[in-house]
Amino acid sequence: MEKNKSSKGLWKACYQMEISAALTLNEVLKVFEEPIEKLYECGIEVVTLKNSAQEGSNSTKIGGMFLKRCLTDLRAIWSLLQIGYTSQAGCVAAAAFENALIVEAISNNDERARLIMNNKSGDSPWSVVNLCKFHADQVKEESRLLEKEFSEQEYEIAWVQLYGAYKWLCKIKHPTMPSAIHDTGASTHHEGEYVIMAVPDIREEDTPNKYVILTIVINRIRSAIRNFAFGVQIDFEDDGVKSWLQRFNSIITDTLIANNKIHMELPFVVTDEKLRNRFENYLRK
Repeated sequence: MEKNKSSKGLWKACYQMEISAALTLNEVLKVFEEPIEKLYECGIEVVTLKNSAQEGSNSTKIGGMFLKRCLTDLRAIWSLLQIGYTSQAGCVAAAAFENALIVEAISNNDERARLIMNNKSGDSPWSVVNLCKFHADQVKEESRLLEKEFSEQEYEIAWVQLYGAYKWLCKIKHPTMPSAIHDTGASTHHEGEYVIMAVPDIREEDTPNKYVILTIVINRIRSAIRNFAFGVQIDFEDDGVKSWLQRFNSIITDTLIANNKIHMELPFVVTDEKLRNRFENYLRK
């Protein structure tokens, strides 16, 4: 903006820019529309399915509260991406990641539900690392029940990979130079200078960020819904449950198809060196 020029009217101009951005980004995000829609609706429907849950179970009551947050987060992320606010969607995605891990941790575990309910601070009693390890514990237990091998190395890789996705979102949420520099490109004009104002990011080079945010969120919320379904003990013989499962299970295939549309690398790298080194050490073992 030119020096001494008034910014009056630019707040209202945002609405027009966002409408214009949505026209472009609706097509860009279309490939994710079906899995997102299925995920949201399956999350609503899971509580209505025929089940044998105990009346008043703490794990499902509290799990349901956080599942509601997950679905609201999902809607907010989608809405932000549609109008071009990718980094802001990433911030909400980091919250959705934590909410989903809480659902996954407590929906089938009354003891953990009691811990979070009775924590005087009101905060989660577990770090995100703990929650990622709970997920790895579950994968290990499911492998045991299926009589599949699940080594200690696989266990470590499972939780470190999961935590790595969360750290990527946090590097967008927190003040980091690569993310901040990338964002200036949305309002850079032909002279190479950027304007300090809210501008939707419709650049093609930002598309991988949008896709990765959606992929991470879909995977985490889907896992949360899955655990909630186990927690309420859905009746797998019921026709309504079978129909729901068919739709729910198709989310994975839909997301893989959407991921295949990513033909570019992420526009910037925000890595946790300690975490990366730890992961590489596990792979070398």
